[in-house]
Order: sequence, then structure tokens, then C-alpha cells
Amino acid sequence: MHGLLWFYVVVYGVLLLGNAYFWLRHHGQPGILLYELLSGTYLLFMVLLFIYPSWQQGAVMLWLTMAVPMVLGAECYLAIFGDLEKHLKTVSDHRMTGAELETARGISVLFSAPAYIIAAKVFIDRFF
Repeated sequence: MHGLLWFYVVVYGVLLLGNAYFWLRHHGQPGILLYELLSGTYLLFMVLLFIYPSWQQGAVMLWLTMAVPMVLGAECYLAIFGDLEKHLKTVSDHRMTGAELETARGISVLFSAPAYIIAAKVFIDRFF
């Protein structure tokens, strides 16, 4: 089980780096890029807390896990209602179509869903 989760951590990390490359290549707003990298890294950290429950000791972990609902809420809002096209500047050689943006959004949600579920489980186990 841990091997499969480690595989997921690596794949999700590569997805984060690919997402960062996409935003840089298409001249996306730096605030969105920073948010994506920070939230993705945070969700990966929650997966690692799930893999290694001994890391959850102490008050520091209590404060670190309190942000899970906020991050999940922001991720869900951006995935459902976020208009990615308005955050991308026009690129002269290539303009993403609506279908390409929807495909990118779907792939992002598909690969992020396990991290969302695991982060929610870590939060629930910690507080309830």
C-alpha cells in the first residue's frame, strides 16, 4: 500500500511541475501559479502524513492540518467555477481552445482526487 501511495506522490509531483511549466509557457498569472504549487505541495504533505502517521505528533501538526478545509474548498471552487481562460494571457503562437482547457481541468481533478480524499481523512482523523 505504501508503495502505491509513494508512486502517487511521485506522479502528482510530476503533475505539479507540469502544471507550473504550462502556466509559465502560456504566460499565466504568477499568483495562480504560486497558489497551485503551494496547494499541491500541501496536499502532497497530507498524503505523506497519511503514509507516516508517526509524523502527526505534536501541536505543530495540529495547526498544519487545520488548513485542509480551506485548501479543499479553494481547490473545488477553482475546479468547478474557475475560469482558466481569463487567467491566461494571449499567446501569439498558440491559443488554448475551450476543449483543451476542459481536458486540462478534468485531468487535474482526476489526479488530485486521491490527495483531496486523503487530506480530508487526515483532517477528520486528527480532529474528530
